[in-house]
Amino acid sequence: MKNLLSEASGQYIAYLDGDDIALPGKLQQQVDYLDAHPECRIVYHESDMFDSKTGETIKFFSRDFYNYRYIPKQADIKHLIKYTVFLQASSVMVRRYENMTAALEHGNSIICDFPWHIMNLGLAGGTVDRIDSVLGRYRIHQDSFGGQTQRNVQRRIRVTEELVNSCRLGNRFGVDEDTIKQGVNHVYFSAALFFLRQDEFDLFRQMIELSVSDNFYFDERHRLVYQHRSAPEKVSEILGWTE
Repeated sequence: MKNLLSEASGQYIAYLDGDDIALPGKLQQQVDYLDAHPECRIVYHESDMFDSKTGETIKFFSRDFYNYRYIPKQADIKHLIKYTVFLQASSVMVRRYENMTAALEHGNSIICDFPWHIMNLGLAGGTVDRIDSVLGRYRIHQDSFGGQTQRNVQRRIRVTEELVNSCRLGNRFGVDEDTIKQGVNHVYFSAALFFLRQDEFDLFRQMIELSVSDNFYFDERHRLVYQHRSAPEKVSEILGWTE
């Protein structure tokens, strides 16, 4: 990414991961949006998540995100930190600014797009805006990033810590501590639910304990799961994960 950014000379920068698809009109609509909204630093669009073998749509990346109702069409660095990855990597176009490669100095090695977005907004300011049109497709297959993480417990633990590190980047840019704590707690809560689904009950308990720092709860569901943390099977029942 550093090499690519040093070579790129355009006012706006977009990238496409090798296994994703850009649909006709993507670049033009994003350029038009940035031209019309000078306060916007990052613009992203809706992406169709599809099965690599069948080509069929599984879901939509942003509108089917479980925190979608909290994300305004024009968001900011606080929304990124509190709600984590609500924009698909290949859907992004960024407005160039001086010394843009500094945004890559975030310290992560697996989760790199999320902290890069935070660093861009922190270093250069501006908003992160959504175009609701489906302008790209995100391929789901067993060797994709998500597929690898689903199969590897240690990788999921490392991903969790890198997401936490990303939230804490807000300290560099004056983001209030409450927002950062809510983001960190949210990351651990999400990890707890992941391990619960995998029947990794010890890791579920470990993550849910980490998720309530300073008694910040992400939402009422978070509070309910924490209250029943000693009975993982009961939590699954409450969440409707059992028949």
